[in-house]
Amino acid sequence: MFTIPAKDTKRFSQPNYGDTQGNLWASFNLNLTKNTGRIRTTRCENTYNENNDTDLGVNCAFAFYDPTTGGDPVFVAYNENLFFGGTEPTDTFTIDALTDTPAATSSREDLKVFNDRLYATESTALKRLDHGDAAWTTVDTLTTGSIHQMCAYGDRLYYISDKNFINSIDTAETPANTGSFTMDLSYFGGHISWIKEGSNRIWIGYTKNDGTRGLIFEWDGQSENLWSKNYLIEAQGSAGCTIWNDVPYVLDIEGRLLGFNGANFEEVARLPILQYDVLNSGYATTSANKIIHFNGIRYMNDAIYMLVSNKTTGDSRAQESFPAGLYVYTKENGLTHAYSPSLTEIGGDIKDFGVEYLNSTGAIFDATARVSNASNFDASIMFGANIDDETDAGINAIFIDEIIPTQAQSGYLVTPWLESNQVTDVWNKIILKYRKFLGDNAKIVVKYRTVKDIPVVFQNIVWDSATAFTGTSAGLANIAVGDEIEVLTGHGAGKVAHVLTNTFATPNYTLTFDDSFPGVATGDISDIRFQTWKKLPPITATYEQSAELTVPQYNKDTQIQFKVVMEWENADNELREMLVINNAEQHAK
Repeated sequence: MFTIPAKDTKRFSQPNYGDTQGNLWASFNLNLTKNTGRIRTTRCENTYNENNDTDLGVNCAFAFYDPTTGGDPVFVAYNENLFFGGTEPTDTFTIDALTDTPAATSSREDLKVFNDRLYATESTALKRLDHGDAAWTTVDTLTTGSIHQMCAYGDRLYYISDKNFINSIDTAETPANTGSFTMDLSYFGGHISWIKEGSNRIWIGYTKNDGTRGLIFEWDGQSENLWSKNYLIEAQGSAGCTIWNDVPYVLDIEGRLLGFNGANFEEVARLPILQYDVLNSGYATTSANKIIHFNGIRYMNDAIYMLVSNKTTGDSRAQESFPAGLYVYTKENGLTHAYSPSLTEIGGDIKDFGVEYLNSTGAIFDATARVSNASNFDASIMFGANIDDETDAGINAIFIDEIIPTQAQSGYLVTPWLESNQVTDVWNKIILKYRKFLGDNAKIVVKYRTVKDIPVVFQNIVWDSATAFTGTSAGLANIAVGDEIEVLTGHGAGKVAHVLTNTFATPNYTLTFDDSFPGVATGDISDIRFQTWKKLPPITATYEQSAELTVPQYNKDTQIQFKVVMEWENADNELREMLVINNAEQHAK
């Protein structure tokens, strides 16, 4: 018998090492921290998108600042243009109309509050806005084509001015371009990919593009071109850094989360990237669109949040254990998928449960930094990304989580491969313990498989309805009744169902499904993935707190894996425990 999680620890863990480690192999839209030892689901919505303003880009930075004199601070979003919002994350954003407003022509730019002023970088300048100013003021010049992240340390603002140079200004806005308070790393032949302040030093990430190992520098912020120490890492570089209890945590461009142990940077967790699957080659360049944006990692609420791209040299959409989105690291649970960007708008009809593929990632911001709480909605995280809509067009949007969800939500877990005690075991049943369902339309669907298949992806399918689509790809002939479909992009994303029928009438294959996909209408476009999960009867009873599901007879094999999909409206519903019952085959030797 297998018990998940183990009764002595009540800990869910996703180490992302191989097929058999930990008790989670994959996760999607899961909250493991709200009630430790239990699994809940999550929900995101978008609060502002290109349909609201076509000038909105991928947000590379956020801030919370009062541009007036004596008013309340408001949310500030920086992308291709700068936008001022309101005191709440759900308030409408308005494009900045001040004279000489900055423009982030690429995602390499940044936004920072320093000395009670708002600073923004653009491709060739560092600009400043003070309370009540009618125009932005240029403070220093920058070199185009470089990442321009900033950090405030002591009484100075530091910024990457060129790909190998860090300059700074003091509170009087006197630039230091040479001498003390500057750093030149051009000797190393790569580029600075991030800077981050600690309590008594500045950390600098350095990425190479020549196959050699990347570096992390420790600098006092004052000594000219003289770092205190430098540390080699295994990857060619790193994408971003956050500070937890004054300890830097760094995500390298191969998906390892590194923590500083006082002597070097060691791996503390990793993303579920297939071994030997090389990440996008652009991750080693000066592009800010790496596996995360340099502002796409942040410590909040005893956890590290990262907005992750799943682009690799392989077909990212086929990587069933690696959906894109917001991942959360805790020391107890490892790195798990927590949130996915959604086409569903605040106050609008449900369009999806969250997309699993991102075109571009942006910044993360702490949405709790505000004046008051909304009366019926609350958010803790704000982030920016570009995702595919129902027309297969990329759309930029600002997303927030729902602490108190008002829309249906869905998430799932996949167990590791559970191996037989003998050569083959009889896999009898799975027992689930869960909280007595709260609210309407709650269900848990369990699937299993004993053979690891190769996912089949179809891009740009066109829906006939919310339960069917027609296509001409010859590969559709291999999709069998009972196979699982998972929608990855567009309306219906994040929803899983199973094939009900697959009929062929030259040259068309028409597939129907046993459940409807939220938001889908005739003519909508999605990317989808098929797998051979075998569905067990769904759990829908509202008066029980456990369910026993029998695995069909004659399932004797060397291994088994389960996928548990949770779909409900009340965020306090939770999965508590799973028990897998197996017996040695009677004639095993």
